[in-house]
Amino acid sequence: HPVVHVSYADAVNCCQWSMLGGRLPTEAEWEFAARGQKQSRRFPWGNSMLTGKDRSTHRMNIWQSEFDSQLEEVRSKHC
Repeated sequence: HPVVHVSYADAVNCCQWSMLGGRLPTEAEWEFAARGQKQSRRFPWGNSMLTGKDRSTHRMNIWQSEFDSQLEEVRSKHC
């Protein structure tokens, strides 16, 4: 997950410590690192958003409630 709530002073200190020559990584560099150097994947864990035996588990920060499960059930029957 990306870092959030970073102050300007924290960012400056990170840049001074960094091996990138005193700068934060670009979005492209961060994405490359986050994907484990696998550019052909849609997500770091593969190409499917859902994982698990029945492909019903999200591996990203997404809200999953009982209502969502019920809504998916209705959609699968009527759509």
